[in-house]
Amino acid sequence: MEVWRQLPRRSTVGRSRQSRACLLPGGWNGMLQVRMFGSIEIVDPDGGRVLGPRDLGGKKPRQLLEILLLERGGRVSKQRLADQLWADRPPQNYSGTVESYVSVLRRTLQPGGGPKESLILTDRGGYRFANERARVDLDLFDDLLAKCDTDEPQTAMDRLAEAIGLVQGQLLEDDPYAEWVQDAREAHMPRLMGALVSAGECALTLGDSNGALRFAALALARDSLVEAASRIAMVASYRLGRQEDAVRAFLRCRETLEVELGVGPMPDTVSLYMAIERHDDTLMHCGSPTATSDDDSVACVFMGRSQELAELEEHAAHALSGAFSLVLVEGEGGIGASRFLEEAQRRVMGTRSGHADCSGAGAGLPPTPIMSALENALGPDEELAEVRRALEELAAQDPSATNRASHVVAFELLAAVVRRHAPLVLFIDRLDLAHPLTVSALAYMQRRCHGSPVAVVATCRRGTAGDGPLALLEPAGRIHLGALSQDDLDSAGLTDLYERTGGHPLLLADALRSSYDEGPDRFSADACVRLAGYCSEAGPARFTALRAASELPQPFHLEALAAVLGVSELGLVEDLEALCDANILRTTEEGFGFRYDAMREALAAMGQHDGAVIDLRETSSSDDAEDTDDTALAAAS
Repeated sequence: MEVWRQLPRRSTVGRSRQSRACLLPGGWNGMLQVRMFGSIEIVDPDGGRVLGPRDLGGKKPRQLLEILLLERGGRVSKQRLADQLWADRPPQNYSGTVESYVSVLRRTLQPGGGPKESLILTDRGGYRFANERARVDLDLFDDLLAKCDTDEPQTAMDRLAEAIGLVQGQLLEDDPYAEWVQDAREAHMPRLMGALVSAGECALTLGDSNGALRFAALALARDSLVEAASRIAMVASYRLGRQEDAVRAFLRCRETLEVELGVGPMPDTVSLYMAIERHDDTLMHCGSPTATSDDDSVACVFMGRSQELAELEEHAAHALSGAFSLVLVEGEGGIGASRFLEEAQRRVMGTRSGHADCSGAGAGLPPTPIMSALENALGPDEELAEVRRALEELAAQDPSATNRASHVVAFELLAAVVRRHAPLVLFIDRLDLAHPLTVSALAYMQRRCHGSPVAVVATCRRGTAGDGPLALLEPAGRIHLGALSQDDLDSAGLTDLYERTGGHPLLLADALRSSYDEGPDRFSADACVRLAGYCSEAGPARFTALRAASELPQPFHLEALAAVLGVSELGLVEDLEALCDANILRTTEEGFGFRYDAMREALAAMGQHDGAVIDLRETSSSDDAEDTDDTALAAAS
């Protein structure tokens, strides 16, 4: 990394001269240098001046400059500047006050310069910072991450280290409590964490265990819940001959997750711990211990899914080359689609990406999922706020009174913002739960942004992609997530668990927890209820059929189940075929069986757990049986 020569400055503002050296790579190029990490600092190469936070004309002018810098060259209206500067309580003549602050900044940054040559340009009644006339460390950080997508580990390592080296403190630390700075920090943190984790993985690939340990420590110091960093620390410690430290890293990770989130570690973390305990020789090999590729490229600590991730990466690369692509990721409940989406987003580091979930409040307010993903990717933005208002107004209208023109106006605003800020990758979880208006907006965006470098990756339940509102969409690809394969578990040293779990991620995670907890060889009540809850998504009638089928000898016959339930075989066979399509049941030579034996055990155990075991082979029509099934269904849901 090239280190800039130290320039003399008027005041160190309480800091050492060495700490104030601006360390942006790439030379002077006659451009102003701006540091946003740590305390704001501006270096003028021509005048030899270094401006600190107290050299910018006061607190408000400094904050105005910071707001413009965070917009990354985008326009900010005077109204929004006033709202952020005075916390939504601007003075009556805020416009004149904002103009005076801009004048102060122009004179300070470029004494004797005119408005047209200034770094702060007037733009449609607002202002923007001319990023093209300066070198900003936050922009350089993102540029370096964008260049890390390479098959050469050392090149990736050099760029990651250079990017991380730019982060010499908290973003704009002179304003620790301002809401607009907090939003920017939250948007930046995932990129920094991704860089630290990737740097740790690169170091493991290159055989630098000490370096990997340092990057893992930096990541965990910022967010102790990042399991990937704990896994890097575990592997690096083990390779350095410090097995006790590796075990302690796992135990800290486990304790933190249980205390903070009430959950245990993920299966890939537990499998790594088990490999350390049995002194697995593969842990000493350079590269990620659970790498899914055979080359020496930067590997991801992620169990299985190598083929699916590679397919998604191909779609994303095609989209970012200039062809909008929508990819649907399908799978049944508990199969790990949300975790897959999280991993996929981590792999697009360097490209602006955002995430949203339709399973919560997102399904209630139609535009929320798309807007949340955009806001997550872009941070605070006046144009996004305008689009959100337009979509919310559209959603509030009576559908019978809403005409096509009002839809087009709102949707066109959305498409225009997406085109302007491309390239982008947006991740939307549980799109099948989204409001129809959200899907319509996405379909319009797909048509109007067809030539833009944008990828949208959305998960949905198996079998919903071609039905209902989702039929409006034209996905460029559909990725089907099933259970992990025997090979996936073999490579992770979990061969013995395949027969019991069928490779189902939910069951695998529960089995791993019981393994390191030395618990009984059965699934927990929590796993039973969750798995039964996923089964209940098939509907009350089919859920009742599944409960009854779990009590029958396996595999079961259509005639026997129909007799137990007291229903016609003709109607029941359609339900069973639908459950096969949903990947809950499967057909065998002898009849029907559960896709996973553990799923049958879970349904049966759920009844035993709530103290009401029903022998459906003796009766199927009693009121008590119906009441018990309803109670079980409510608990599972």
